[in-house]
Amino acid sequence: MILILRLLFPVWLLVLASAAYASGISGTYVGLYSNAADLLQIVERPDGSILGRFEQVILSPAETGIDRTSASVAGAVSGDTLVLTLKPAEFMGGAIPMSGTIRGDTVQLFGGSGGNSFDVVLKQSTESAFMRQVQRLTAQANQAATVYATRKALARTQKRIEYVTQWMHNYSKNATVHLQRLLNAPAACAKFTEKMQAALEKEISFAPRSFARSQVDYAIKSLDYRFNSWHYGLQSVESSFGYSNGKITISQEQQAASAEARSYCGVASHSSTPICKNFSAASADFQTTVRQLEQAFTTAEITWQSEHAKQKAIEKQADALIN
Repeated sequence: MILILRLLFPVWLLVLASAAYASGISGTYVGLYSNAADLLQIVERPDGSILGRFEQVILSPAETGIDRTSASVAGAVSGDTLVLTLKPAEFMGGAIPMSGTIRGDTVQLFGGSGGNSFDVVLKQSTESAFMRQVQRLTAQANQAATVYATRKALARTQKRIEYVTQWMHNYSKNATVHLQRLLNAPAACAKFTEKMQAALEKEISFAPRSFARSQVDYAIKSLDYRFNSWHYGLQSVESSFGYSNGKITISQEQQAASAEARSYCGVASHSSTPICKNFSAASADFQTTVRQLEQAFTTAEITWQSEHAKQKAIEKQADALIN
């Protein structure tokens, strides 16, 4: 455990328990600072020994929380000299020796352990004064934590917007090449059918049960295999763009990121920011691309089904010629 007690510029907001100082040092002593509060409550015994407790509340380094330390106190006083030992309440907390002076209503202590030194100045006051400072520090930490959480959430949202914007841009860019090829799909399908029809006519021209007919029949089957392979390639492209049964569906992750981006950029004060302008442009291009792809994929599938049926009929006729 590390006590952070070397604090600069103390802000004394003390409520004095009494203007007069009674004999003995028993009482409550409080140190109030801009970022911390210390409480020392001690009882002096007739033999000069001292028992009590020490408590410190200090803002965390990021000021988004508070660190609290509690310790029992034991020691002795002689004249205005104090020698005390703090025993932290934390499990395995090591004893911390300290010493100092008490003059009037002011206690000044120095000490440390494990390479950590500290000094504190406390004045006689009340526990309620300490608690008011603790409440102020807690409110300050809560406010800072809220600001931090808001900034963190904003950074996360903006990162998600940048991510989905880039994803849509890449999607549209990749689709451009395939759209050009898909425009040629109907002609490509028909070309396969024309070649198979021409092969069938050639097969018919050869003598029945001839080797030539068998060769042409094999060529027709090869064309059918190539046409099916072409279709498998088409289905692979469809899958890569999320197309199935006439519709393109994007992943839940992309849908969630897009919804978050639309929500954020739908706020008037956000819509004109560069990140939202980029998202809006990418989203518009993406929607256009999706419509074009759906139409192109659907047309290609309908054409394939139609030409495939014709080719199967040709293949059936070709097989009949060699049987």
